[in-house]
Amino acid sequence: LKPNANRMNNTLYSQELSSLPPRSRNKELLVNIIAVCVVSIACWVGWMFTAHLFFNVLIGFVQLLLVFFVYIEYKAFSFKKYRVRESDVLYQKGFLFRKITLIPFNRIQHIEMTQGPIERQYNLATLVFFTAGGMSSDMEIGNLDADEAIRVREELIAKVGSIREE
Repeated sequence: LKPNANRMNNTLYSQELSSLPPRSRNKELLVNIIAVCVVSIACWVGWMFTAHLFFNVLIGFVQLLLVFFVYIEYKAFSFKKYRVRESDVLYQKGFLFRKITLIPFNRIQHIEMTQGPIERQYNLATLVFFTAGGMSSDMEIGNLDADEAIRVREELIAKVGSIREE
């Protein structure tokens, strides 16, 4: 028997997943471009003080590498999706390497909503999930519309609360 190469698209995950708002792609591109500029400036400053051939090669390599990572991030955006289901939260991401995370409601201990300065500019937010048995976050759904993040967080808090009351 030939194994199913597309196992992640089986019936468990075939329900329609919600995509992130298109403006979050612009935010990700902005953050990546800022990173490219900062690293490029650092390389140029190093070259100005030493004027070695090594820094010329390093500047070219770093800029090509960063442009490649910006491209990968751009392509990966369309694979970032989430869904609040009957008894769990599902988050899918990954362009080269696909990753799907499921967190059952009965494992959720705490949900945080965070916004950095660039996220506030784009009216986006990140939901951070903490589960039982861990000190760090177990899942983050970034670049959600801020109003949607508030709605999802309140919905999850209500569902988690009703599970704990039972």
